[in-house]
Amino acid sequence: MGGNAMKAYNVARLNKSDYNTLKAALEKDFKELNDYTLDSVEVVPCYRNKDSFGDCDVLSTVPRGEFEKRLSSDFVVLGRKQNGCVTSYAMKYKDLEPFQVDLIKTSAVKFYFNLCYLSYNDLGNLIGRIAAGLGYKFGHDGLYLLAWYSNKAEEKNVSRVKERGEENEHALYKKEKLVTDDFDVALELLGFDYNRFLEGFNDKKDIFEYVATSKYFCKDFFFLDNRNHAQRTRDRKRETYSQALEYFEKREDRDRLKIKAEFKKAVSTLYPNIANLKRSMKKECKQEYIVSRRTKSARVVRLAKRYFGVELSGVALGEAMKYVKANFDRKLAYCGYENYKWDIHLKNLLSEHFNLLKRGEFNGGARA
Repeated sequence: MGGNAMKAYNVARLNKSDYNTLKAALEKDFKELNDYTLDSVEVVPCYRNKDSFGDCDVLSTVPRGEFEKRLSSDFVVLGRKQNGCVTSYAMKYKDLEPFQVDLIKTSAVKFYFNLCYLSYNDLGNLIGRIAAGLGYKFGHDGLYLLAWYSNKAEEKNVSRVKERGEENEHALYKKEKLVTDDFDVALELLGFDYNRFLEGFNDKKDIFEYVATSKYFCKDFFFLDNRNHAQRTRDRKRETYSQALEYFEKREDRDRLKIKAEFKKAVSTLYPNIANLKRSMKKECKQEYIVSRRTKSARVVRLAKRYFGVELSGVALGEAMKYVKANFDRKLAYCGYENYKWDIHLKNLLSEHFNLLKRGEFNGGARA
């Protein structure tokens, strides 16, 4: 959440000595859990020469309550704020100033990838820019093949979609398929040295240099002019991203298309299944489009009026649509089922829905 989430509690920025004291105390409190259970609670690593800290990021597989229960009595929770999988705490440890701890919840399966992704300041985001330039998504839980399709299942250029800000258009379908959730494999695939990553980094320059060592590095992937408005606005606020841009500006310019061609050739050799993933994504896109066409609200309204004399609108229409979409037969929707037979299928679902309403049993979801 950043170091301002608990500003109301007058949390302080910690110097390196105080941060290390805090970090050591947290590691001590969770050593037994980390050593003797399948759960993990770890402070996210930062670069070695960082001299001050706005917050302390902690990655955890245990619920918030379990985390708080295992804190020693030297910790006092002053307040907390939840935002999705992140809980921000205002805490006091012994005689230190109040500080912010961000507890990030993840699963045991995703823990290691997530920890590596979050490590070393903004490194995960910078690696993600190279992945995005190559048509992939490097996220907290894995490396994904990314594709955009029109409503006719025609593949669109990912970079162009992003640059033009078209990803929110209804005519486009975003598709992702996991390529690997092994962090070392993902790094190597993106042209990085995993062993060098394990050594850690002294400062931001060290981090920027590492990003530039990827054999698929292209500074064009990072330029804000090649991002959409939302991305430009977000990354301009990131001090590390701005510093990275300045550092990359001095690097040798490389041909974007040539790099992408080299990567595509390497991936096709290392991961021949990529072609199958692409076909699967395209097939799913076609199916989703067909389903969306065959479950339009206008069709449900027409059938409700024709067969049941019911004028659906507002909340009643919303409830009917919720039931239909939770219970329709997906295979029938996209396997060439004739329209009149499909209408009978929807009619039967509406009949079930209306009967549940009469009996007061409708709960808004799928069949029990």
